[in-house]
Amino acid sequence: MSLGSLTSRIILDKNSYTNQDPYITGHVAILYNYSSANTSGTLFGPLKIILQLCGRSKTKIFERTMYSHTTYRGRAELVNRFHRIHDSPVQADGKEELIFPFALKMPTQAQEIRDQSVPSVYESHAYFANEGHALPPTMEVQCKDDASVYSGRPPFESFVEYWISARLEMPGIDVQVQKVRDLKFVYVVSSSAEKQAQAQRAGRTQSCRELAVVRTRRLLPENAQRHGLRQKAKAMMSGERQTTPSFTWLVKIMTPEKIWTGSWFEVAVGAAPYAVQGVDQKQDSAVDTPDIMLQSLSIYLLSTTRVRAEKEIMSEHSSEVERKEQLIVQKTWREGGLPLVLGSATPEETTSRVVKKDLIPSFKTWNISRQYVLAITCRFSVAGELADVEKRMDIEVGAAQPDQGDGAAPEYQAGMSVGSSQVEKQVHSGLLPPPPPYEG
Repeated sequence: MSLGSLTSRIILDKNSYTNQDPYITGHVAILYNYSSANTSGTLFGPLKIILQLCGRSKTKIFERTMYSHTTYRGRAELVNRFHRIHDSPVQADGKEELIFPFALKMPTQAQEIRDQSVPSVYESHAYFANEGHALPPTMEVQCKDDASVYSGRPPFESFVEYWISARLEMPGIDVQVQKVRDLKFVYVVSSSAEKQAQAQRAGRTQSCRELAVVRTRRLLPENAQRHGLRQKAKAMMSGERQTTPSFTWLVKIMTPEKIWTGSWFEVAVGAAPYAVQGVDQKQDSAVDTPDIMLQSLSIYLLSTTRVRAEKEIMSEHSSEVERKEQLIVQKTWREGGLPLVLGSATPEETTSRVVKKDLIPSFKTWNISRQYVLAITCRFSVAGELADVEKRMDIEVGAAQPDQGDGAAPEYQAGMSVGSSQVEKQVHSGLLPPPPPYEG
């Protein structure tokens, strides 16, 4: 006859952890409910507690046609570790909880991302396919709106989750062990202030060049321009042909290769007349070099989430969505615009900031890819004509610094009789054993 049942639950000291935290701390609370077969109400025997730390990225791609609706799933295992926190005899009295604290170290790199059953021929450059890369944060991106359908991409769901589960064993004892429910927690990727400052000082920049052209008769000298309807009609009747000159200039945009959420970065925009080496530009361009005025500048941060799921022999189920995350800067200069120094190597600097601190940083797993792009639009005014230059530059978004004072233990829910402070008092007083060392 059974001696009763063991009911346990996992309680964490915090609801969220970062990669800067040394350990994931908490305790396992076990309650013994004795049966009528145990007249003393006390249970004594060997108890083994094993914790499992798991993490995975999952995707769902919904392909819908007129005749069928199919859901393709993709899973990638990120973390799967077992930790034995207790393996010795215990004595449990009925209606009293036993507390077993633990301290688990969260790995900073993924153990195994690629599914070994998938041939390497299906590997894509947009995803990582090997282990040893940084773990992504807890995230969830859903794309079920009509925008993805109209763009020819099927709607999808993608998320990354982490949780802790426990397994109890009492070999040789006739006691019913209740299954412990998995406890999910939030894993946030953050960067230390020192490493971020060093990376910003030694940060590399990227640049792009674009040619812009305006074609207008306003580039002609004043005495060569035809003003008024009479002069234009006279020139037309006499057969005089007036060519429209053009002016070409070079636009250079410089941005950092990596930015951090909540920190400052600089975007530089410069312009200069374009001259081909060995060719006189004035032969086929404007007679006089006009002023280049920056009329407006807008910079948007765009995110692209790519997902993929099950694979068939000749096809790969994938989808993606691009969303406008935020407006970085949008400036308009009146009274003609902002003059740019012609031929100068020092462009105009525009200082901006990534306002959002809750942005998901850039990451790649076997089935989910999160990337960012800076969409830059410059409007120039040359000789009274407007010309737009649009460029998209890939940029990596890093995690923000951890907030000072963050990490305080959250309030426990109703029914949690033992808090972390009581556990620490019992550990220091010798009533409970100290947390076991980390077992990799």
